[in-house]
Amino acid sequence: MNRLDEVPRMKWGEVEIPAALYNQVRLTWLRSRKPQKSLRFSSGLRDLEVILEEHCWYCVDASLNDLPVLAWDNFQHRRDALHTPVQCRLSLYHAHAERVLERVQQAIMGHLQAHSGILK
Repeated sequence: MNRLDEVPRMKWGEVEIPAALYNQVRLTWLRSRKPQKSLRFSSGLRDLEVILEEHCWYCVDASLNDLPVLAWDNFQHRRDALHTPVQCRLSLYHAHAERVLERVQQAIMGHLQAHSGILK
């Protein structure tokens, strides 16, 4: 059971994750020598933190006992080329989740690029 199963979604649908973002997260998992269940870091937005797991990425409000704000899952890993976007499901758990979506994606990419040397 996923920890997100207990919280009702306000909105969800199929979206495309940019190839650069998806590839950076996948490389982090592949290059990590020590097995880890998740990677957690600040989004740079007040009280919002990002948790990356192998099959689910989500943003939570740490001040509200990790209540989810948004999440990506059901990644369609098969694609014809590395430069093509990846289909997945985006779930929104908060009324203003769409407002922070782009900033959270930027935070994921920025954090992984800045710390990629540590994870190798």
